[in-house]
Amino acid sequence: HGKRTRGNAGTAPVADPTVAMIAHVAFTAARGNRAFVLIGSATILLLASDVIYASDAIRASGDGRYFMVAATLSYGCFGAAALNPGMAKIGSVESSAPDRPHPRFVVVAVACVLASAIPATRPPFGVADQVVRAVILVTLIAGVLWRSERAVRTIAHKESDARHRATHDELTGLSNRAWLYASQRRRGLGAPARPTSLLFMDLDNFKLVNDSYGHRTGDELIVAAAERLEDVVGDTGNVHRHGGDEFVVTTHADRLATIALAEQILAAFSKPFELSQVRVTLSTSIGISQSSPDRETADLDDLIREADSAMYHAKSKGAGSYAIFDDQLRERAMQKLQVTSALRDALNNREFELHYQPIVDATTERTATYEALLRWRHKGMLRTPGYFIEVAESSDIIIDIGAWAINSACQQLAQFWQETADRPAVSVNLSARQLRDESFVDVVAAALAQNQLPPSALWLELTETALIDDHDVALTILNRLSSMGVTICLDDFGIGYSALSNLNKYPIDIVKIDKSFIATLGSDSAQNAKDRVLVNSIEAMSNALGLVTVAEGVESTDQRQQVRNIGCRYAQGWLYGLPQPRFAPATTTEPIDDLTH
Repeated sequence: HGKRTRGNAGTAPVADPTVAMIAHVAFTAARGNRAFVLIGSATILLLASDVIYASDAIRASGDGRYFMVAATLSYGCFGAAALNPGMAKIGSVESSAPDRPHPRFVVVAVACVLASAIPATRPPFGVADQVVRAVILVTLIAGVLWRSERAVRTIAHKESDARHRATHDELTGLSNRAWLYASQRRRGLGAPARPTSLLFMDLDNFKLVNDSYGHRTGDELIVAAAERLEDVVGDTGNVHRHGGDEFVVTTHADRLATIALAEQILAAFSKPFELSQVRVTLSTSIGISQSSPDRETADLDDLIREADSAMYHAKSKGAGSYAIFDDQLRERAMQKLQVTSALRDALNNREFELHYQPIVDATTERTATYEALLRWRHKGMLRTPGYFIEVAESSDIIIDIGAWAINSACQQLAQFWQETADRPAVSVNLSARQLRDESFVDVVAAALAQNQLPPSALWLELTETALIDDHDVALTILNRLSSMGVTICLDDFGIGYSALSNLNKYPIDIVKIDKSFIATLGSDSAQNAKDRVLVNSIEAMSNALGLVTVAEGVESTDQRQQVRNIGCRYAQGWLYGLPQPRFAPATTTEPIDDLTH
């Protein structure tokens, strides 16, 4: 073949950067690809042809037949690989097989060294050969450097993206709770020179919007609220999404500036949100906590807990308001912790009692039902629910207390039935937490069965706010109880969010008209006329729906007469008796001072 062939063969290894490429791909998920197998086979045949040619040149023998066969087969494999559909998928094959960067680096490095070293062992065939070798070597090295730089940038980008996703909320793009805690660890909060204020806020009645319009609208509202909040806060502080519909704002502004910021946020959220499918007006409640100069650092958990407590205090004042955590709220928080701890032992120590108030037939005044009212004998005092029920409902303690109340009421009613010929029912109040507990129906069924009482002997009273909390689960539970024969009562009717819709949606049997409507009956005030119209309307509506009414808070003979005239079937109030620790017949009495029932 002469010098021309030897020259070409001499540059063949240098012109084979394909070896480095194959080595690189061999340690990825593309190894099972048929096109890759063809490329690998072609590379091996190409190397074999070079070895055959070199052997013939050294021995100065051979006619090049085997060299041509190997080279031809190699090019054929390259062509077949190019035509194979799998060629397009080599770079994008998805597999759970892990990448192996270290072995790949070693093999690629060896391939690059060999590609550079082999031509260096043989003298060049003229200037053209030198130029070709130099260009190829520079290209090979530049390609490796470019590929390495690209890999480093890709890894750095992925790491940055992963860090951003770990510390930012995916929906709103705001920094999340993880970033908030990480920033505290980096620089500390509440240094004496720069006290920190933390605003904890959530959207009032967001769950109602979410349930009414769907989660997509709810997500859209969260994004809109985040954008509006960022616009208001600006450079004054940092906005974080704490979770759900809760946001946290941290700022180093002083007390007056923080209060001004809270007022600006409330003003901004008083304006409607124009969403894609609905226009929503939604307020927010804000709790504010501040680090004090006498502490070296302020623990973030303490600031969040204090701001959260202040936010719930703000909600108690009404939607769309703010409150600052102060000594008074701190004392209330400490009291709440103490009450929570004491409640955990109250059941085991048998500190709870049930007192019973009669619900009578408005016409005959015979007792139809006794309402069981919970009392807690704590530290020598008899505590009404106003002292502890809110604390109990904020945790799962209320589930156990509620189960005890139903079991005790059924047990005492069964004993009363054995002692007398009367067959009154007993009414027990429910909490929102119980209506989210799917095992609650079994608790009721077991209490009735153990005391051999029919389901009609038990009334269960609930408020409209308990229904709003999680209406789907509540509806399921109430339907099961109603199908058993338990009587369902809607307490404090007329002061909730959606009284009419609740009467239609839930299996309500009895409506208890709130005592605020009964209070003015019998007086000569202008309010009396309005309340009388309302009570008449409630009675007429209930009667049309096949429901029975109970007039709450009957305290005078005039009120008793008006309740009879209106047509309420049952009545309840101090006129018929105070709550007693036993079942006692109704007895008419004179009005007395207020007691929390």
